[in-house]
Amino acid sequence: MAGHVAASAFGHCMAMVRDEEVATQLAAVAVRRGGRTLASVLGHARHQALAAVARTPPPPVELDADAGLSEVAWALAAARPPIELSTVDLSSRHGLGRAGLGVAFGLSPAAAAARVAAVAVAWDAELDPALLAWLGPGECDGLAAVLAGRPREAAADLRAASGDVAGHTAGCDACGDRQRAAASVRLLVAGTPLPEPPPAVVAAAGRSRFQPGAPPPPPPLARRRRTVVRALGAAVAAVALAGSAVAATRGRGSDEPLPGALAVLADLGAAPSALELLPTEIELSAGEVSLLNTSDAEVAWEAGADAPWLQVEPDHGRLGPRREQVLRLSGYPPEGEIRTTVRVAGGEGSAAATTLTGTVEHPPDLGATVQGCRVTAVVEDETEVALTLHARDAGGAETRTAMAVADMAASADLPPGRPLTWWVSAVDGRGNQARTADVALPAGC
Repeated sequence: MAGHVAASAFGHCMAMVRDEEVATQLAAVAVRRGGRTLASVLGHARHQALAAVARTPPPPVELDADAGLSEVAWALAAARPPIELSTVDLSSRHGLGRAGLGVAFGLSPAAAAARVAAVAVAWDAELDPALLAWLGPGECDGLAAVLAGRPREAAADLRAASGDVAGHTAGCDACGDRQRAAASVRLLVAGTPLPEPPPAVVAAAGRSRFQPGAPPPPPPLARRRRTVVRALGAAVAAVALAGSAVAATRGRGSDEPLPGALAVLADLGAAPSALELLPTEIELSAGEVSLLNTSDAEVAWEAGADAPWLQVEPDHGRLGPRREQVLRLSGYPPEGEIRTTVRVAGGEGSAAATTLTGTVEHPPDLGATVQGCRVTAVVEDETEVALTLHARDAGGAETRTAMAVADMAASADLPPGRPLTWWVSAVDGRGNQARTADVALPAGC
């Protein structure tokens, strides 16, 4: 069981970040926090991976001339928004049913299934024609004319041809049948075996297999709704927050208790400290802070953060006299003005803290697809989002249609009967914007 959980967590992180060292670190955190439940572990893996790619987007997947269909499918999948790739990977490769997907996504089972279905429609409509472009025209002169002169060496070339190929297959029975008979990008992704997990991830999963896991962090919309609740309880919870960092980290693998740690954290100024965190105030983007032991004796220490989205790695250890330890800070903060604290408690009674500050803006995660004249958009953001469907005809005249958002999805109809280009734009409550790529419909909708 531990091996399967480790393979799933590592496989999902590798699919997202495409870096073995980074995926190993993220998966080890996920299995430690998710405990014995696969859905919970994958929810933490998803959260860790989305935060990682938001900080450092992985490079595009390169295609060799002799690439197989699975490699092409992954190259196309990797070019989609990370939240879509995460949705498809979790729903296709890891054996999660509706209930498990709900746990992993932090949604109800019905809402999780609706999200999976919406992303599936978008991928089938936009990526499967690109896969057909890679396979070539076959015996169809019409498709040969569509692909004539187009480069097809990279995933970006295939995506650029996707709209025209889709327009052709809509009116060509032979190519339409050929595309339906071929494996879709989603099926090729689903059929990819999970990689062998590194020993570090297997070991972490083995230590966690008997413990119940913490629920995965909630999706951004749910986290936003809880902001007011947290603000109202801030005065009551101030002392509890100071202690929760140590209590939480002890549950994540510390072997020895630290006497007096909670009392020290509640009053950092009570006594001179052997431990120092430098600098004492940093920007969110800094990503790390230095822990110093200024004493002449070894100190056992534990670290934690006031904010539930903020992770500190490593979160415990022993630091020799006059030695330094770099603590890495990661997480996916909510939008707005951020001010939170990282705290360290020493086993001999010392303590230190540093404050993280900054302003966070998240553009909406947005995707859209079309069936006939009906455009469906899927959006995720921490605030209310306004969606607009744009359509521009050959003469340059543009129409705009507001799309009512319900459960992070919205639909609207295109003007029928003439060639046009369409796209969807999104604006969140803080003014952050996103838009989909232009999609041309040469024959109209």
